[in-house]
Amino acid sequence: MSEVISQSGVCLRKLREMAGISTRELAELAQVSPGYPGHIESGRRRGKLGASIAIRLAAVLGCHFELLVDGTGPEPTEEEVKAAVASARARHAARAAHESGEHQAVDPKKSGTDGP
Repeated sequence: MSEVISQSGVCLRKLREMAGISTRELAELAQVSPGYPGHIESGRRRGKLGASIAIRLAAVLGCHFELLVDGTGPEPTEEEVKAAVASARARHAARAAHESGEHQAVDPKKSGTDGP
């Protein structure tokens, strides 16, 4: 296992644990396969962590993707990580509601505004 892959896994686990979420929730929020974060953390993931996956994971965890790819970049605080995860949960809930058709169209007649 390469040093970079090992470093990515250690960094990912640290941020995930700081956020207080499971690997499964991280995968769901980042829209990656359920086992992927665990494979990165354990070093079972072969090859360098791809930028597109790193960007998704970083967005959920509130860090720069470079931190996950090669260990460079500033490390976020616990508050920043938790805020990023809360935001990711909200985006995920909105996306799930939209996909399931639970979003409601505003009816101008019911909202008290005049329609065209």
